Amino acid sequence: MMPDAWLGIGTYRAGPRAPNVSCVMATPGGYLRAFDNDIDGALQLVVHDLVATRAFESSDASRVVWEWAERCAPGRAGGEVALWVIDHVQDEFHEAGRYRWPACPSHPNHCLWMRPALEPTARWTCDIDGEAVADLGALMYVEPVY
Repeated sequence: MMPDAWLGIGTYRAGPRAPNVSCVMATPGGYLRAFDNDIDGALQLVVHDLVATRAFESSDASRVVWEWAERCAPGRAGGEVALWVIDHVQDEFHEAGRYRWPACPSHPNHCLWMRPALEPTARWTCDIDGEAVADLGALMYVEPVY
């Protein structure tokens, strides 16, 4: 269940700790393979993106992420668990009528998606132009300009 205190839609981009994704040389197995034996670390990437984009407060994000991890992906590698969780959380946003989380920085009327879906090379990607915006765990909030 999504919290009622959701703060709205802004735009997002790669955080300062993450290099520009177009310059990242992915490891042959994908950057999420580094979390194969670190479920907590992988889920912290999801928590970061939820908190940094103001979708959840930190404690709510951790609770929701761990609940989904326990429900949907027991026995899987950490990166795979994180991708399953973000997929389910994003579906839950959509079912609640919040179709633009996280909003695409180039096209704020639609959301970014993890592409290729459920793959260790997945990145937050714009479905309109195919641009990879950020790795999982590297989004940050940018105040909307009115």
